Amino acid sequence: MAAHFIGGKEKAASAFLRHFKQALEDGVESRIEAGLCAFARRPNLFARTVMLNWGLASEAIRLYIDAAGIDKPKIQMLVELASENLAEFGKLLEHPTLADDEVVEEIKPPEDVSFAIRSRRKLSQQRQKEVEESQASLGLELTRRSKSANQTTAHLCLVFATNLCLRFSTTPPREFVHLVIRGTNNPVPYLRVHYLQAFTVVLFKMREQALCGYRYHNYLFGQHVNDKNRSEVLVRKGDGNFTDDFLEAFKKSETPLYMVDAGYPGWLVWGKKFTSYKAEPLSFNSYDEEATSLLDDIGQRLDHKWLSDLFNHLEQEEPNSCRSDCLDLLVHVFYLMHEGKTGISLEDVKELTQMVFGDGNDNDRHRVASKIVGALVKSCHDQPLSTQDRIYEYAAPFILKVVTNNLSPGNLESWLGCLDVITVDRDPRRCYRIVDSLKTLRLGKKHNSIFTDQSTIKLLELLFNNFGWHFEPRQQILDNLLKHMNNPHPTVCQEIGRLLSEIHRTQYHESFESVSKLLEINKNTSDTGILPYKPTQQFKATMKQVFDQLKEWRISQDSESYKSGSRTVLTWLDCTLRSHMCTQLVPFLATPIMEELSHMMDVEGDVEFHILPLDLFMRLPYIPFPCGQVSAFVKTLIELSSMKASWRQRAYALANMGTVSAMSPFLTRADERTALLRAVSEKLVDKAPELKIKPMSRQQRHADGAEAIPGIEHHAAVLELGALVTASVRDDAPLPNWIGEVVELLSKYAAANRGMAARDAGIIVGNFKSSRQASWVDDKKERSLGGMLRNEVEEDIMAPPFAIRGYVWIYKSSIASASRNVHFSMMNAVVLGGSSSAKTLMVSTTSPLSMATQTMGLQLE
Repeated sequence: MAAHFIGGKEKAASAFLRHFKQALEDGVESRIEAGLCAFARRPNLFARTVMLNWGLASEAIRLYIDAAGIDKPKIQMLVELASENLAEFGKLLEHPTLADDEVVEEIKPPEDVSFAIRSRRKLSQQRQKEVEESQASLGLELTRRSKSANQTTAHLCLVFATNLCLRFSTTPPREFVHLVIRGTNNPVPYLRVHYLQAFTVVLFKMREQALCGYRYHNYLFGQHVNDKNRSEVLVRKGDGNFTDDFLEAFKKSETPLYMVDAGYPGWLVWGKKFTSYKAEPLSFNSYDEEATSLLDDIGQRLDHKWLSDLFNHLEQEEPNSCRSDCLDLLVHVFYLMHEGKTGISLEDVKELTQMVFGDGNDNDRHRVASKIVGALVKSCHDQPLSTQDRIYEYAAPFILKVVTNNLSPGNLESWLGCLDVITVDRDPRRCYRIVDSLKTLRLGKKHNSIFTDQSTIKLLELLFNNFGWHFEPRQQILDNLLKHMNNPHPTVCQEIGRLLSEIHRTQYHESFESVSKLLEINKNTSDTGILPYKPTQQFKATMKQVFDQLKEWRISQDSESYKSGSRTVLTWLDCTLRSHMCTQLVPFLATPIMEELSHMMDVEGDVEFHILPLDLFMRLPYIPFPCGQVSAFVKTLIELSSMKASWRQRAYALANMGTVSAMSPFLTRADERTALLRAVSEKLVDKAPELKIKPMSRQQRHADGAEAIPGIEHHAAVLELGALVTASVRDDAPLPNWIGEVVELLSKYAAANRGMAARDAGIIVGNFKSSRQASWVDDKKERSLGGMLRNEVEEDIMAPPFAIRGYVWIYKSSIASASRNVHFSMMNAVVLGGSSSAKTLMVSTTSPLSMATQTMGLQLE
């Protein structure tokens, strides 16, 4: 609390820092721990106050770093907690505001305020300049301090120095850059990771500054004004073949007119123009003089030895490490190499890569080599064609050789990651030297090679997923997959099913000419617009081919092929049901999907296989059916529930009928709902006993079993009396005369017994007293709380049912079936208006009050 109070006042915070510094000089651990608590507290008012006042911030950070150098467990714990609160320290807090001139004109005062604005701006700029100079000075101070500090102190100095030295308007200090370059190959892994991240941020910031023309306004809007390879392509209006011509260009590997590095232009609607990139890129040389000088200095320090040490350290990473910092750093280093700013050449990279890769039998070496080659290829996509040719001349054969001959379960993920780095968000024509070979991969080239087939499918799936609707060779791959959908290995069948779903998902696109055309067509089609994800002719042909093949295997009693093919189809349908394209299956649900699923559920002897069609069948009603397209599905369900010989299939169909009734009540017609109700009612006399519903016999069994358990009856009686007491406590009515005896009975029962029933009785009494706390004394006098029931109470209890007037409060409980003597499922606890003089509780002779009091031993006189 003291730290929280001190943090709210700058003067108090200044005094606090002075005493904290004295505690560090004296080495008083208790006071140091108390001081660190001010930094570690959340929400941290102290840290917020200090960070907003630079006069206090620099001193606070120095003291915090001094405290971090004390090797005591509790102090180190507090330092670690405080690091999360101070992680943003030193970053630029005030950013330029982009104001709309029209809005400014509306709120501008009528008098001339230009002089006040200029004065305020001048003062703000002067203060900001002083703060920036002080921050830069502190950043250099921490940079020098980290060189000879221990691990914890060096890490904190690096974090704060990175925040203080990196600004968009200036280049980083050379001393800081030299520190992170050396630290990238630091022998301590923990520090090496942070130095590597800092060096990556330095190179990224400098390239981003140059791309944005060193204007923060362009950076905020994402405008790369100095990107000479970026251009705009106008969309031909009124040309119905524009989309077809656009997609046809992706089939050609030769150099196109332009590259499209994003998958979204034209997917839904074409605008007036879209962003493209030159097919023959130009070299990037938009750095200013200061940045060029610094990059030349950086390049001199990036030599053969530095890169060799970096590659050796990459081998020491954890095998399952998912960090991409090293890959990003390599990309930026290779950028500088291509621009001729480093002492590293392509021949050095080839030599070191081959040394790292070795003979290709070590998975860790595969992991490092895949990152190096992936970063090398990624860095050349924005370089001139001559540079791209030199890179691909080495990298393409290297990657293809590994993919075709040297893949193993241990290195597959590494090379999938390498290809993902090369192909993600890229035009497939950029890397045609690799893609043209990968898209010729087919199943069955090596007989009974499970891993080869799995790796082939994963590679093709990666291409479809990254290139999307721009990836064209679909039909050949699809035909090859359908030929092998009865693969004898279940894992391969599942991979084929996933790839089939991915092929049809990535093939879909709308590509309307304009937004106005999109709205017009939707408006003219129907009230709900155009139905999305309509099945194409290719999809219809694929569905017919697949299910005809399954039917052929089923009729010929080829059980192995039928089960393998069914597993492939089930995985395909399962992946489709999990996506937005599930409505594409609606026209095929009745026939052939549900018909074939019913046959799959008849397969016996394989429990694992039997679960697959059952799970898929039970998920079909959850498809969001378009309006008017649920009729065929309902009709098929009714037929399955009545015609199938297997009672299990009839039961599954019955469950789906209930789901359809609950999920799609407004999509079914009246006659369909009537047919569903009739079909369900027929199951009451079904010959299979598992389908018959016997609620009365089940309730009777539960009631008979509960008779031997008096605790259940006592608990039900307590809850009944509690319901009556709760119903009687109303602000607009006096208490009935009999309630005193009931409260006394519950109190005695709670005091004399144990268990849930006694606990609930105590809760009921406590709630009653708390609700009547203000009038508790008067209630005891006027209503004789704790006394015996009087004759008039008995008359009220024995009143005939027709004397009841007012409102009925129905209580329901989960203990309804606990005992047939306790009608807790329909409790007639009635708070009703009686005569004009008083309101009483009228209950019939079979009321819960009478039975509950009898159950608990209360004799009514």
